[in-house]
Amino acid sequence: MLQLLVSDENRGQITGLYVMASTGAVPIGNLIAGALASKIGSSNTIILGASICIAGSILFMQQISTFRNLIRLNLRTEGA
Repeated sequence: MLQLLVSDENRGQITGLYVMASTGAVPIGNLIAGALASKIGSSNTIILGASICIAGSILFMQQISTFRNLIRLNLRTEGA
């Protein structure tokens, strides 16, 4: 979706940022989860993490139609 939403000139930059964010987020998330588990316990950390994932999924589902419309608009302008 990211590559469909940006222009051809910026596609490589967006891909680089995506890779950097996805590979950098895992160790940082592990560090945060470990610190949180030592404070509130491992089971509570898992419950909190799952709740955040569910909330993020709900927010994404609410915005998916906006993404879909942006992609269709971008594909129409590139095809025209």
